[in-house]
Amino acid sequence: ADGGNEFEASVVLAFMLCGTPPPPLPPPSASGASSSAGGGLLPRPNFPPGHPLARPQQPQHGPGQGQGQGAGGFAGAAQFRPPTAAPAAASGGGGAAEPSAGEKRKEAPQEEVPPAKKQMTAADLLVPEDEWLKEHSGPVTLKVEVAEQSNKHGWKLEGQELEVTLDITALVSDLKKHMMEETGVPLNKQKLKTEELPVLKDKSSLASYNFVDGSVVHFAMKERGGRKR
Repeated sequence: ADGGNEFEASVVLAFMLCGTPPPPLPPPSASGASSSAGGGLLPRPNFPPGHPLARPQQPQHGPGQGQGQGAGGFAGAAQFRPPTAAPAAASGGGGAAEPSAGEKRKEAPQEEVPPAKKQMTAADLLVPEDEWLKEHSGPVTLKVEVAEQSNKHGWKLEGQELEVTLDITALVSDLKKHMMEETGVPLNKQKLKTEELPVLKDKSSLASYNFVDGSVVHFAMKERGGRKR
């Protein structure tokens, strides 16, 4: 009972200090005791809001608030969301990334291209000179067709056809000397060829070109800028 009186006195004193009239005290219980059944103290009076001894008000939550209390006990905390993993790149078997088209071209083995074959010419089909001389010997008569060309030197280039007989071992330069006597065209201005061979070289023999009786040789004057043979 003494403890209850002291508490009541402290309450009244607190109201007096604040300038607020104390609230009415509850009536005594039927047993005449002023203590509660649990602890022997009077129940705490309800002080108006704003009073120093008023009970703190519980925060009011709107709909959907305060429901996200996480495992740590913090009310209103944002719900935990695991980080979204980036989509895995398309991969083939074994998890390795599939190579791009450019890498595939680099990795593809390159086929070896065989070297281009040399084109055969009429000169490649000639019988070697020494073998030709085994079956052909003595003089050979050639038909020389002279081209018709105008010139200021008086050279005889009138489209005539001449027959020239020389030994099979004679050189092309020997044939040119004979043609100079017939036409007057200097050696360095002459050009000799056949249908198959574009030019006859001065130091080559008639046998090296596989000439026989009746072989045709074309004779012409070199144009300006032509190479000497």
